[in-house]
Amino acid sequence: VENAQLHERALREELLRTELAQAHRVQKAFLPSGSPSLSNYEFFHFYEPATHLGGDYFDYVPLSGGRVAVALGDVSGKGAPAALLMAKLSAEARYCLATEPTPSHAIRRLNNIFCDSSWEGRFITLFVGVIDPVKHEVTMVNAGHLLPLMRAASGEVKALGTGDSSLPLGVENDVDYPAFSIMLSPGDSIAIFTDGVTEAMNPRNELYGASRLEAAMAQVCGNVHMLGQHILGDVRRFVGPRPQNDDICLVCFGRTG
Repeated sequence: VENAQLHERALREELLRTELAQAHRVQKAFLPSGSPSLSNYEFFHFYEPATHLGGDYFDYVPLSGGRVAVALGDVSGKGAPAALLMAKLSAEARYCLATEPTPSHAIRRLNNIFCDSSWEGRFITLFVGVIDPVKHEVTMVNAGHLLPLMRAASGEVKALGTGDSSLPLGVENDVDYPAFSIMLSPGDSIAIFTDGVTEAMNPRNELYGASRLEAAMAQVCGNVHMLGQHILGDVRRFVGPRPQNDDICLVCFGRTG
């Protein structure tokens, strides 16, 4: 009887592992498989959940006039509930960004969708940047997410949108989400990320932190791909052998030249 029970438990565990692996593949399919093809612009992205299923999200959404929206978000919590909410975010964000006239209108509509009691108090932080490759202008909306960092061609690094962030999605209905815009010069790059980057922890329980990230970005002299790889390498060196404690998502984009 004991052997039969152990065998049955082993079968259940194997089935669970198989289902988690399948769910991981399905969730990965919601994320972009490649980068946009946009003249005079480069893109880099990296996504790695802490477990089989993650709550981080990013996407590239083609818009009218040759524009591209770059979206990155973080669902509160971890595991299957966060992954399911991330899947809904992926579908709804694409629809709202493609059908609303401005990023502000799109995020306001998206927020109202997620202001539903059935989500049991969960919320989503979200950043959206719409790139206009003709004007070389990026229009941004920040729904309670970490401030993006811009690295100028000169090497100067600064946070964008200080004071322009609004509430996360799912907190309160009918919130206004102000937009702000910047112009990108040749060689300028922007990094957006989830707290799995800045809150990565080393064996001494120290956080990687925003200041260390800014210093790492200032060291890079090269293209967007080099910038993204350098950030990831610096985080990994800091963390060392400690296991990953949160989902990590990083997206970089910039104007070539």
